[in-house]
Amino acid sequence: MISYTSLLTVIGLKPNLKDLYDTVSSICRNDDSKTVYLFSSGSRAIYAEDIYNSLAYPPGFVIQFRYRKQWLPDDIDPENPSKLEQKDAVIVACPKAREVVYDGIDHPHKGSEYYYYPLRKGKITKAVFRGGALHVFCELSSRLITYDSGEDDGRSDEPDDKTVWNVGNKITELKDRPRYSEEEKSNDSFISLGSDLDLQFSSKTDNRLQSWKDQEDNWVRIVQALGKNPFFEETLFFRITNLYVLTENSANNILQTLRNLIDTSPRSPTFPETCAIYPGSDSPKGYIVDSLGQYRIELSLLYAGSVPDDAQDKILQIHSGRSLQTSPDRETMGFSTDTIGLNINPNSVYTDTYSDVTIDVESIASPQVDIPLIIRSNYLNKYGLFAVIVFGIFLSLSSKPLAGFLLPYTIEITETGKENLGTIITILGLGITTTGLRFYNPK
Repeated sequence: MISYTSLLTVIGLKPNLKDLYDTVSSICRNDDSKTVYLFSSGSRAIYAEDIYNSLAYPPGFVIQFRYRKQWLPDDIDPENPSKLEQKDAVIVACPKAREVVYDGIDHPHKGSEYYYYPLRKGKITKAVFRGGALHVFCELSSRLITYDSGEDDGRSDEPDDKTVWNVGNKITELKDRPRYSEEEKSNDSFISLGSDLDLQFSSKTDNRLQSWKDQEDNWVRIVQALGKNPFFEETLFFRITNLYVLTENSANNILQTLRNLIDTSPRSPTFPETCAIYPGSDSPKGYIVDSLGQYRIELSLLYAGSVPDDAQDKILQIHSGRSLQTSPDRETMGFSTDTIGLNINPNSVYTDTYSDVTIDVESIASPQVDIPLIIRSNYLNKYGLFAVIVFGIFLSLSSKPLAGFLLPYTIEITETGKENLGTIITILGLGITTTGLRFYNPK
């Protein structure tokens, strides 16, 4: 029998299988290696929140982006959104740019009403199409864009107009991006699949939490770059820089460890690493805190652009969620940049409880930062005191058999003596039960 390859060879069309394989492999690699560019404008408050949150949260937190079908490019199929999952992502702020003027520099995006500010890298963990919109969940990395002209000595000097222009101009290489020009309205896309645009990000390290702590200068430059746009002028930006464990209960941690040996669910018991609030859910990620612990969150604050004239009159408000106390609950914000410490004291809870800390400023353009928390169960109360109560009830109800067991038959004792010993055991059991119930709080 003549093979297919042999037949093609006879008629002079012998295929080069290696070239064919390389071509197909190249196409597959190109598709797999494409980066997802997630754009957020300021046209709605929820879109602006995505910009603020992408600069506020530490690595591991997840931000949900939403895109209506009309804003999707042709190469993103709403019927098969899962192909976006596990791809690298770049978050890009794209406020309207009609009012932006740079000294001596023409507007870089002719025919467009948007200006582009790449912010941060991430990874797509989930993508679903429902309710007429594509929902994309992006897990933040520790890598920020570097608005560095290369002409300074590494200090957090404000990036010049040319640097901001050059960084944003790289986004114009994307075929699909927000444009909204009169002649190209049909080409508007707020999510894009594209190649690596040679954007410069901070270096990748194994310890992403430490890397995030070391990103102060890059973060400041990004906020300063955004401050050159009127949309972000006098806007206060937040950054969760660190979280310290002040106290934790050792006994509760031991019980937590024992529980994890039995419970094989994917919830991580570690702190301050981030983990999903509920396994398999679409909830944002947050910190796990011990219901018997005390913690301190450190926040950096910086105004984009100039400081408002009445900044000294503005009050930073801190709102604590359920089963939680925070201090302080108010701070004055009169400086262009500041650092504040926020103490968190969770209450004792019977089951893992979702809570949060919300931070905002009265009468000023600023994001409302929401820090999600999981308050871990008080296992010492939940299991330890429960075992004490059960033991007390056992003593109370089994006093006579215990009295007989504790007094061997070789010891001569009257029935009255046995009854007295049984009474003592009953009283002891009732005392243990009462004490356990006094401190046991199932809520």
